[in-house]
Amino acid sequence: MTEYDPDAEGNGEYIVAVVRSAGAVSSVFQRKVKAVFEQELGGASADEWYSVADIAAAFDEIERRAGRDAMEW
Repeated sequence: MTEYDPDAEGNGEYIVAVVRSAGAVSSVFQRKVKAVFEQELGGASADEWYSVADIAAAFDEIERRAGRDAMEW
């Protein structure tokens, strides 16, 4: 895995937007993406900031579960 600044954080608005975008693929995919963010980040709130390393881990898990093609939606 790529090295990240341990202090780097990502805006939760981005995570919420990803969850919404997953809904454009399907409601099932949206639920699965949301579940991964719950598991990896403890949720997805637009008002929060999350560790970039944890965000990357969530995306890796989504890719593992859904496949690379799903990540290119």
